[in-house]
Amino acid sequence: FATATAMPTASGSTEQQLRARGIYIDYMSDDLRAKINCLDVGGTGDACEVPNINSALEIIPFYDVQLTWLTRWNESPNNNPVDVSNEAVKTNNGHTRGKASLQSGFGYSTVSSSVHKGNLGLTGTDPIDPWYTGNEEDYLLYALAYDASSPPPLSGIVISGTISSAVNGVRASDVEITATGAQCDRTNTGYECSAETGANKLWLIVTNYDKPNRILVVCTLSDSLTFLGSETEPKNKSTFKMTNATTNSADIVIRENSCL
Repeated sequence: FATATAMPTASGSTEQQLRARGIYIDYMSDDLRAKINCLDVGGTGDACEVPNINSALEIIPFYDVQLTWLTRWNESPNNNPVDVSNEAVKTNNGHTRGKASLQSGFGYSTVSSSVHKGNLGLTGTDPIDPWYTGNEEDYLLYALAYDASSPPPLSGIVISGTISSAVNGVRASDVEITATGAQCDRTNTGYECSAETGANKLWLIVTNYDKPNRILVVCTLSDSLTFLGSETEPKNKSTFKMTNATTNSADIVIRENSCL
């Protein structure tokens, strides 16, 4: 934690915009790969048919890409003492991601920035690769919060799962998760909620899965979530009661009309 950002910052701000960048390599022809391999084994520029070049790095086509508003941001512990924004992607970067805000409590937060290592990392869409999670890149940042107030203690009950969509035009990556009586975060492929100790209402709230002229429902086969009801105005919203078992897995699927 030697490099942890202190919050409030030296300027007194209780917010800090974190940033993520990635190096992406463009397509390389067989001819270019042969020249790169030649240089890698110690060949000279002239011998490798690239005059005045001394290193393979000089001819590898790479790009530095701004990923702050595409990568998924999470923090541990969830939300306290520092919460990092992680909203669904919107047109013209109208969303916020990677903004660390001081909440309640004193101590360290470990912030993770996670993105797919290939082109999928640049799309902000749902995973279409069955090996998606195995091709993610994670980077950790640290924050040290100075706040005298005490956040709600956590009970050790954790409910998590994947979020997917079976409706064309509705992206699971856009789904938002909030809760009553728990601290929740969206991940690249799902969500995670940590229940607060003694919470009277342990509710999971699912929003942002609209489609014009369609009736959409939030479905799960898990006993960890009990459906309490839904709303369609002004936006779709479904509420579930979360179980109080210690560790739970509850995958969520967005469907049209019914869960059958």
